[in-house]
Amino acid sequence: MKKVLSILLAAAMILGMSACTIQLSTTNTIPGRPGSNDGPDGPTPYEELTLEEKMAYKTVVELVPATDYSADLLAPAQDASSGLWGYITLQGEWKVAPKYKTAGVFSGDYAIVNNNYDDCIYVNRDGEEVLSAVDKKPIRSATVFSDGMAAVSTAMEQVQKSFYINAEGKSAITLKKLPATRGVNYKTLQYVELASPFRDGKAVIMRTTNATLVATNEDRYPEMAYVLDSTGMVLAPLPAGMDASPAGFDDNMLVVVKNGDGLYGLASDAGALVAPCVYKSIAHCEGGMYLVQDADGLYGYMNKSGHRVIGCIYKDAMPFSEGLAAVNDGEGWGFINDIGETVIPCEYDNVAALKTGCSGADSDKGAFSSGIAVVSKGKYWGFIDQENNIIMAAEADECPVMAVCGGYISFKLNGSYGVITTEGKYVLKPGYGAIGEFR
Repeated sequence: MKKVLSILLAAAMILGMSACTIQLSTTNTIPGRPGSNDGPDGPTPYEELTLEEKMAYKTVVELVPATDYSADLLAPAQDASSGLWGYITLQGEWKVAPKYKTAGVFSGDYAIVNNNYDDCIYVNRDGEEVLSAVDKKPIRSATVFSDGMAAVSTAMEQVQKSFYINAEGKSAITLKKLPATRGVNYKTLQYVELASPFRDGKAVIMRTTNATLVATNEDRYPEMAYVLDSTGMVLAPLPAGMDASPAGFDDNMLVVVKNGDGLYGLASDAGALVAPCVYKSIAHCEGGMYLVQDADGLYGYMNKSGHRVIGCIYKDAMPFSEGLAAVNDGEGWGFINDIGETVIPCEYDNVAALKTGCSGADSDKGAFSSGIAVVSKGKYWGFIDQENNIIMAAEADECPVMAVCGGYISFKLNGSYGVITTEGKYVLKPGYGAIGEFR
């Protein structure tokens, strides 16, 4: 957000964020704006403006400094001067000092950061490093805790040994209960190339055996994926020859699988195929549906039983979030409801995917988050609600928003990030290299 937000933030800095309402402007240079007399035929009603003119109209807003904060929320942030990451509060205070190479969002009480050696470290909301090694070995890869467990690896080899730990950092699941590997010229090695988060006491793993590489110089042989319970017992194999999504089970207790031809389907926690592998892509949606791409490259939606409920007729699309899905009909982007009705016309140039899905996977990201979507038309980016009302907008060359979560928006202005609320209240002035989701 450039021109208008620069005025907005400059005003805020000058007034020291006093609790007052700041009117940015009482006039507008847009020809035909209601209330102005510089249009050829006098004032033009707002409803008769083009969509781009409506967005330009909404660049004149009132700034009301936010005074109420959710004290417990933290967001990963990058220090603009050092480039290092830590965690900030909505007051702009560093709760966890910026000293890490990268930092992830909080999931419950913990978040994962990386140091300069690419070791993974779990930190808590007090900024304490609670777990950085298992059996005195640095953690090389890690997932967030779910159901009280996380998948980690401590190996430095190309093929990493993964296993599950509990919140105390102790090994919770070993791989001894996996079925034995048999075959000519290779032996069982306890390598796991996929270990998903747990959901409702179940996770998905996929082991890889290493065929005597020194002697044969052969590639690794993938094995079957399995469903585990929280004790490490194998409950069921997934269909043979299929890879499983690292995200594991979604809230329907289904997992996306891929066959040897690179096509996707869905499998249940009992190991059965629910939807055949005939799609180019599948992404989980809020509300029990799935975004699918057919063999022709068009997008539609199916339900958790694998039945197509909205035909594959869209050039592009995003998963459902907060009841609506962004779709592109070839003319532009708009939004549909869960029975395929167009509720916001396909008239926008772009829509940002900002709402994180239940699995946390990038492919699950939808458009609506905290009641707003970020859209563009012409040279303007702005926020709309579910009735297609433009809340505010600003001129920008690219999407200026990094994250929308919990009613807070991190936005970019002149190369650095600040925070406003979805109600348009100002929280933090730009000054950070990046700001992620407040959780």
